[in-house]
Amino acid sequence: MHAEKEKIAIIGAGKIAYSLTNALVKSNFNIQSVFSKNQKSAEDLAEIFGIKNFSNDLNDISEDINIFFLTIPDNQIQNTARQISELKINFNGKLFVHFSGALSSDELEVLKEKGSDTASFHIMQSFPSKRVVNFNNLTAAIESDSKIAEKYLFGLSEKINLKPFQLLKEDKINYHLSGVFSSNLFVGNLFSASEVMNLNNSNYPEFNQLNLPIVKTTIDNIKKNGLDNSLSGPLQRGEVEVIKKHIENLKSKTDNSFNVEGKNIFLLNYICQSITILKMLENKKNGINQNQKDILNLLIVEFNEIIKK
Repeated sequence: MHAEKEKIAIIGAGKIAYSLTNALVKSNFNIQSVFSKNQKSAEDLAEIFGIKNFSNDLNDISEDINIFFLTIPDNQIQNTARQISELKINFNGKLFVHFSGALSSDELEVLKEKGSDTASFHIMQSFPSKRVVNFNNLTAAIESDSKIAEKYLFGLSEKINLKPFQLLKEDKINYHLSGVFSSNLFVGNLFSASEVMNLNNSNYPEFNQLNLPIVKTTIDNIKKNGLDNSLSGPLQRGEVEVIKKHIENLKSKTDNSFNVEGKNIFLLNYICQSITILKMLENKKNGINQNQKDILNLLIVEFNEIIKK
């Protein structure tokens, strides 16, 4: 697929579409059209990046467009692919790419059956708003049965300063889970940290001031030393009595708003993550010491008590 023949359509004008379009325009890719269910959304994206054509009707897709980037929610990919497959255009030589982290290129099977190349392409980054995210040195996972699609997307990635790698279809869910643990559940942990501070209604400093410095230091330590060598705190030191105090406090201070079917989710979260950390330490060369083993046994007992309720 030669660069001079590229004619790209962006389908979906949501959060990731803004960052993707920004990167493509800066690298002189030929974006012909923007499509969105919402006409105003399509117009806004097109206007910001100087794209002439926009529409809320897939029937307006022109025959000469040969690359389609589907930047739409996961639950819309199959249906959108089906709608496109019903258009009266020649599908041979066209490339369709969706940007889901969890779903494979199989979502576009109906277009593959029409003779098009298909792929999934996912950038390991969060896009919480339409504010443009810089792609420089971010990692992109490319999954496809098509060598043509792979070659094109690897080339595109390098042009917009992404670091691409090939991902097997069967590995997509675990890949996506890794991102969820690193981003979505990380936010959940910080929410827990914020809520725990409010249990006593004490006059703590504002959350960002108090907690974000330790978050930054932890991430810096991981970058420098790796996960295994970045742990500090009572689990790493084997402080049994401190862990007991944590558990008793979470038992007594959390109210019903943090219970699900009678189970204290803050306490359960604390226990599960603490066990995970001890398992990480257990896998290290020297394993865990007796105090850490005692903590692990304590946590397992507490876990079983919660589950039995």
